[in-house]
Amino acid sequence: MNTIMIIGAGQLGSRHLQGALLSHLALQIYVVDPSAESLNVAKQRAYEVEWGNTQSAIELCQEIPKHLNVDVCIIATTANHRFNVFSDLVNVSTVSNIIFEKVLFQKEQEYIETEKLLLKHNINAWVNCPRRVFPTYIKIKELLKAESEINMTVNGSGWGMACNSVHFLDLFAFLSGNSDLSIDFSALEKNVDESKRGGFFEVLGKLQGQDRQSNTFELFCESGTNVEIDVTIKSKNYDINIHETDGHYIVKTNGISEEFPHKPLYQSQLTNFSIEDIIHNKHSHLTPYQDSMNIHRPFIKGIKHHIELALNKPLDACPIT
Repeated sequence: MNTIMIIGAGQLGSRHLQGALLSHLALQIYVVDPSAESLNVAKQRAYEVEWGNTQSAIELCQEIPKHLNVDVCIIATTANHRFNVFSDLVNVSTVSNIIFEKVLFQKEQEYIETEKLLLKHNINAWVNCPRRVFPTYIKIKELLKAESEINMTVNGSGWGMACNSVHFLDLFAFLSGNSDLSIDFSALEKNVDESKRGGFFEVLGKLQGQDRQSNTFELFCESGTNVEIDVTIKSKNYDINIHETDGHYIVKTNGISEEFPHKPLYQSQLTNFSIEDIIHNKHSHLTPYQDSMNIHRPFIKGIKHHIELALNKPLDACPIT
């Protein structure tokens, strides 16, 4: 039986649990959260799905179990707690593979310390930016593989620019094949808003930049109660429009347009595949930690500076999650 640990049993962690339970593998799943209420919600949600293996088992824990050999750990806490949780974990148990949620960490030094700990403990690590495994974007990457340059634009409202830009920066890196990004924060709106989660902040406006191969991106987010997301990707031979909210995408090439369905996948539909891929193949199609660190560090630094200017005070960490 393979040992899985999910740390953080909130909204996202409980969906990871549902996804893990779809696996055909027999899994011993430890769900860790200091909140008994969160653990109870996770337990309830576990029985809302049909288990892929009736031999799987769940154990709910308010502290990280000690002296385990963990095949795959998913750390789905908020960003402000993630590094300490990771550090505590590797001190008390042996872990072979980790999937981190994003935004990864709030302090730049924590990225460096995490990299050192991963190397020290010989842990494989990925970051959960799941658009890389959406069928739509896999097909689009294949279309663009011979293109010399691409431009990607994200337009929308209400999609959480501070907490979710990393998803689109990662998508750009996936499509372009390059995670070394230069990001311009100058067109963000000066004011920032406290997010629904107290102590965290959100931003609006525009982010833009490029990679070292002159592929470019622009991300726009306006205020809105409804989430609207449209992604446009242009190259010499293709003009592709993905209407994520409406569930379709259009590919234009050589004067011909074709429309296809776009189906986003929920976390409860994905975690089983990630776990099985890692256990069977020692590999994941999610973002390798090093690549994600390259994307996160300039993003965290720039957003932190922007929020400091808006609040008119220095900050110890970037208050986003």
